[in-house]
Amino acid sequence: MAGAALLIIFSLIVISVRSYADTRLDLVARSCETTTVQNKDDYLKNYESILQKMEPEMYRNKFAFNEAGKPPDKIYVLSQCMNDLSSVECAQCFARISNILPACFPTTGGRVYLDGCFIRANNYSFYREVTADGDINRCSDDVDTNEDFKMVLRDMLPRMVHKAPDKKGFALFQESRNGTTVHGMAQCWKILDKEMCSSCLADAVDLVFRCVPSKEGRALNAGCFLRYSTYDFGHDTNAGAVRYAIISFIIYIFLTAVVCTLAVAIGLRLGKMAYKQMNPRREWKGKEVDLAALDQAMKFLQFKFSTLEKATDCFNEANKLGSGGYGEVFKGTLPDGREIAVKRLYVNGRNRSREIYNEMDVISKAQHKNLVRCLGGCFTIIENFLVYEYLANKSLDGILFDPEKKKELDWGKRQKIIMGTAEGLEFLHKGCEVRIIHRDIKASNILLDIKFRPKIADFGLARLCSRDSDRISLVNNTVAGTL
Repeated sequence: MAGAALLIIFSLIVISVRSYADTRLDLVARSCETTTVQNKDDYLKNYESILQKMEPEMYRNKFAFNEAGKPPDKIYVLSQCMNDLSSVECAQCFARISNILPACFPTTGGRVYLDGCFIRANNYSFYREVTADGDINRCSDDVDTNEDFKMVLRDMLPRMVHKAPDKKGFALFQESRNGTTVHGMAQCWKILDKEMCSSCLADAVDLVFRCVPSKEGRALNAGCFLRYSTYDFGHDTNAGAVRYAIISFIIYIFLTAVVCTLAVAIGLRLGKMAYKQMNPRREWKGKEVDLAALDQAMKFLQFKFSTLEKATDCFNEANKLGSGGYGEVFKGTLPDGREIAVKRLYVNGRNRSREIYNEMDVISKAQHKNLVRCLGGCFTIIENFLVYEYLANKSLDGILFDPEKKKELDWGKRQKIIMGTAEGLEFLHKGCEVRIIHRDIKASNILLDIKFRPKIADFGLARLCSRDSDRISLVNNTVAGTL
């Protein structure tokens, strides 16, 4: 019976799928960068590996971005389909557009626009760019000098700019005047917020107005896409009423199953809790949570373990930046494109939770330009993690003791590093609410940003680990040069 019902549902879904004559796979524009990469083969391999990761995301979300490699040949890729395409149409568009972009290599990348999707690649993080030098428009050769045509455009385009940011960055319009009809579409990339979307589309309107009196015009910006035409090129997202009814029915059945499952799970959980209260000796103490410490930790930004696991590719050794006395450090990338450094602490477990939370309180009060900024943490029963800002040039010792890299450190930069480190230490000793003695100043604990500005790391964890020196020898007070 259940099998027959599923077969009927599947048949209805297949019948309700629309096929469109205009699949919007036509090439609108392609532009390539002028800078050449150092290793073309590695760059292309990284691009192909990124595409494999992006394909399922494009099918599910019609949007994806990813990155791979190491600077200066690290490659960043972003792609998105127009919201009115189906998942199947988006997958087709992505397959075509991703095969066009490699023609730009061995440059660092470029942009490709089809009528249904967009892709961009480069060797820097461009994800939040709204406009750029490469923004262009495309105008048709056919023109319409009718004054009504111009009036419709002047009325419709500003309305699209106003509506799209409130509609998840997408809007389809149709306006008519005295028998003249114009169709329009506005699409922002999903990584942009409302303000950035509005700004991008406002700039796109200026670009596309330059096409008038052309019957069709497109604005191709770094962060958005705007199009108008005298023919209906969009896919009507409201036409699939039958499909909507079927999907609603499936969702209803699914939610009913979920509610029933949750009811059973809650009943089992409550029964288990009651059993533990009646049999305290049989409780597995290894899963106890220090609720008092947890309340204290809520003052800080809490990262989910799943977020950190995804950001570091399951703490892949390829993302490991190094390890020291306090823990291992991994590079990660958050869903919004920000790069972070995740420190997996050696000190962990339920008994150390309160000490770690107290230490987080100390670190959060130490805010200075020459101290590494702590973004938050993740605390589990098994492991504890701290999340810091990522500094591109990593630790000073990696440059200072490398025969080639140390040539980048002229005496001017070295003096700035010395003065910046001294200012950071002075702040820890005198300017912080709680006086902090670092006790482990060395080149590996001085990190450098992209402009070689120094930032002191591990200024709070020394206190944490020194309390446990009888079990973990992490601080050596006899080392020359330490405090």
